[in-house]
Amino acid sequence: MKKLSLVAAGSCVMVLVGLTGCADSPEVDVPKESLTVESCGLELNFDSVPERAVTLSQAATEVMLELGLADQMVGTANLYGAIPDHLRQAYDSVPELAAEIPPLEVILDTNPDFIYGTIGSIFTPAEAGDRAEHQELGVNVFLSNMNCENSPAQPVPATFDAVFDEIRTIGEIFEVEEEAEAFIATQQAKIDAALAEAETLTAAPSVLWFFAPYQGIPYVAGADGIPDNVNKLTGTTNVFSDLDTSPWPEVTWEAIVEADPDVIVVADLSERGLPGDSAQEKIDMLKSDPASASLTAVIEDRFIIIPGPPMDPSVRSVDVLVDFVAGLKELGY
Repeated sequence: MKKLSLVAAGSCVMVLVGLTGCADSPEVDVPKESLTVESCGLELNFDSVPERAVTLSQAATEVMLELGLADQMVGTANLYGAIPDHLRQAYDSVPELAAEIPPLEVILDTNPDFIYGTIGSIFTPAEAGDRAEHQELGVNVFLSNMNCENSPAQPVPATFDAVFDEIRTIGEIFEVEEEAEAFIATQQAKIDAALAEAETLTAAPSVLWFFAPYQGIPYVAGADGIPDNVNKLTGTTNVFSDLDTSPWPEVTWEAIVEADPDVIVVADLSERGLPGDSAQEKIDMLKSDPASASLTAVIEDRFIIIPGPPMDPSVRSVDVLVDFVAGLKELGY
């Protein structure tokens, strides 16, 4: 629990009911003050630090692990990329409930007191359960405010500041504020260095962020996601920044051909292992399809390969900016 020093201008003061303190009073343990946070239209109230957390997305899992909270986790699920090496040992200490979204009964069998996810679409009765119903049972469900699907609230744009706000909130809930701030400071330093490098770019190309082709339909980065934020910070252009229907909207091949981007960023999801997930498979497809083969970026082989998981808001999203700027430099910009 937090320590509270009962000090007030050298005189005794009332701090909490039944507690007084003086200038030379020692620090004493006090109960956690009630904390209220907002999550996609729901107010979550915490009277104690959660001890049995379940994470239902890779981004949520990595936030918890990065803040040193593995011992307070009783389950993870929905891993779709490789866990960073420095988090692997901590990850292996937490039970994996399912490769994707576990059935509701599996989640409840862990007796959780906190559920954390970053994908709004999973919180339905048919999947991970309705958030409000969990709350009625005394389980707080924190859904990232950057993805409020199936909720009454509108999502906030996925910016690095929004990612940092979420990390701070998790830090407050689990009383690891110092760890949260220390991590954020390292990430801000990486942003500053990458943007300094971006100022040396010789041009500001237009960019297509190519996430995945499902059943032949291309999914790309639209407005208000991490890739779009990276474009805004670097002065480059996301060719589909006008699409705000979802972080990864589907488009037509005709629209991609019409946009004719200078550069294509290819999301590498090879660890997930689905057909067409690897960056090389996507590049091969773009080169072999007659329509996409006509794109300037494809003809001139202007691809930047970046791991896919950090393109969703997470503790690794800053790496997308770093890798993007480095990729542009390698292409001669």
